[in-house]
Amino acid sequence: MAAAEPLRLTVARCALNSAVICTTVATDELQLAVDLGRTARAAGFGCIAVLPFDAVAADGLDASDRGLLALLPPPTPPLLPRPQFCGKQYLSRRRQFHRMRLWRMLLEAGFHVLGVDPMLRLDRNPLPALG
Repeated sequence: MAAAEPLRLTVARCALNSAVICTTVATDELQLAVDLGRTARAAGFGCIAVLPFDAVAADGLDASDRGLLALLPPPTPPLLPRPQFCGKQYLSRRRQFHRMRLWRMLLEAGFHVLGVDPMLRLDRNPLPALG
């Protein structure tokens, strides 16, 4: 559990009742995460946890947008599916690898996990519907 402590400190500001909204993004999808982060904040969460595929440049974001994201370091070495198992689904398969890693990291750190596709938006707090 000691390895999960730095992650817990990074992501704690995002949590609502120990639940964290999280997503994974390709390098060119950072704005999608920001948009999701805005709706998560409006729903009561502090921010969202984001595991990018590769290093992303958050420098281009203004301070308020950076505050919507708890950017986690990308995996080293990169999580890359074998192309022969993917065909046209390479990006989807890569996203699946990153989702599983992110969910495991957050669960091991003691959070409840709400994985959300970066293209989606929240229109309200989903926790009451989950019981």
